Amino acid sequence: MRHSLPLFNTGLAAQYNIGVMYENGLGVKKDPAEAIKWFELAAQKGHGQAQYALGQRYALGHQYAKNDVKAMEWFDKAANNDVGEAQYEMGLIYEAGTLVKQDLAKAKEWFDYACDNDIEPACKKLEAMKATK
Repeated sequence: MRHSLPLFNTGLAAQYNIGVMYENGLGVKKDPAEAIKWFELAAQKGHGQAQYALGQRYALGHQYAKNDVKAMEWFDKAANNDVGEAQYEMGLIYEAGTLVKQDLAKAKEWFDYACDNDIEPACKKLEAMKATK
């Protein structure tokens, strides 16, 4: 049982990577629908980058109807899996206050996490927020 967790994680990464291959036509014919299938498999099992990928597709309306609420749900899951880009998206969501009640303290918290993950725009947002105080 001790060895099953690394194998499980490897399987999730493989599912995500297969999605990337189909999305970009790397060694396979480019197939966005097939890419989404693989992203969904990995995301539903907790793979952060796959969750972020689904959030992006809902936010932009790629392969799905544009749905900001679903995008936020996937960004939130990815952000809680320490995906810096998703943490930045959550900061933007709380800063804007369009999908949730505006909460600049939560926005700052998410930007701080994202900055810790080397997301430069998040670091700039933090600097700007500190300058306005």
